[in-house]
Amino acid sequence: MKINSKQQPWGARRGAARSGEISVFRLATVLALSLVLGIAYNAVSNYPLPLWDQRDDSADRAFGLAGISQDDGTRRLSGRDFEAPTQGFSYAGLEEVLAWHEAGEVILVDGREPDEFEKGHLPTALNLPAASFRTGRPELLDYLPETERYVVYCSDLEHCGTAELVAEQLIIYGYKNVAVFREGFEGWKDAGLPLQSTAGENSQ
Repeated sequence: MKINSKQQPWGARRGAARSGEISVFRLATVLALSLVLGIAYNAVSNYPLPLWDQRDDSADRAFGLAGISQDDGTRRLSGRDFEAPTQGFSYAGLEEVLAWHEAGEVILVDGREPDEFEKGHLPTALNLPAASFRTGRPELLDYLPETERYVVYCSDLEHCGTAELVAEQLIIYGYKNVAVFREGFEGWKDAGLPLQSTAGENSQ
């Protein structure tokens, strides 16, 4: 009786299958170990990366698709995954912003959406939503001197990243003295400080 030379013995076929199972198991083990080590390293790192977005989606909603891409050599906002803003601006707290405001040494910029701005905003603040930069330089910038001090705010930095988006765009367009108000609208309101509506009336 002739034996088909192409037919492998049962033991050889079983060994090959088992070898494949071991390879898949080893790959899964390596991937799982890499994930665990990565999370562990991130936990002890001085510059840990967030495992999920802890802020709201106001920036995403403002741009539809929020992110940064290159446009004729200049950074512009578009795309989906927004990278951390480049550090060209500073941060300011409530006492500092209040002192500047009382001395008339600052232009306040509200980076929230228009409907939020209309309900109430910091006195004398201008509304410059993040979405206004989506198609390029907003017309409002033509009336804002680059030499002035600007403080940009949204609700607060813990729940809103829009202020940082607007601040970065101001830096890109040549404004040198730009700060982000940490406590934002909510911090100002909680401190019992006056607010205005779009009608110019005190909302408190």
